[in-house]
Amino acid sequence: MAAINRPKTKPPLKSIDYLLEILAITCVVFICVQCLYYYNNLPETIPLHFDITGKVDGYGTKNLLFISPIIASALYLGLNVLNRFPWVFNYPVLINENNAIIQYRIASRTFRIIIFAMIFLQNCIVSDTYQATKNSNFLFGSWIMVIMVIGVFLPVVFMIFKSLKNK
Repeated sequence: MAAINRPKTKPPLKSIDYLLEILAITCVVFICVQCLYYYNNLPETIPLHFDITGKVDGYGTKNLLFISPIIASALYLGLNVLNRFPWVFNYPVLINENNAIIQYRIASRTFRIIIFAMIFLQNCIVSDTYQATKNSNFLFGSWIMVIMVIGVFLPVVFMIFKSLKNK
């Protein structure tokens, strides 16, 4: 069934959906505050890229620190706009009048989890960038990759299995 023929309805939000929204917005605000707080305490050149082991392998000006809140804000806004149209998503099952609400709820909630995880990941990167300038232990280091896998890919796998179970 093509996405154009799917029911264009939105599932009502539940408490967990509101919680995920609040967490994501809080992370966006926190990353902005974090960047403003750290900015004056940073040297002119800061680490900007880390390899898989957490070792710094790229540097840039401290003004580039503000890319993270821009990315976080764009992710939040862009993905939330897309999340308003769950009938355009790809699903592992055919969507019809009988299963649309449950399938849309599963997909929208998964999207919210991914949005939160990606913004949380940006917070981790900003924290580690600051820690790297202070030659301190990284808060997340190589765990950033684990956070990304758990926060982004695991919810997608969970969504697929849950969708197939509730077709």
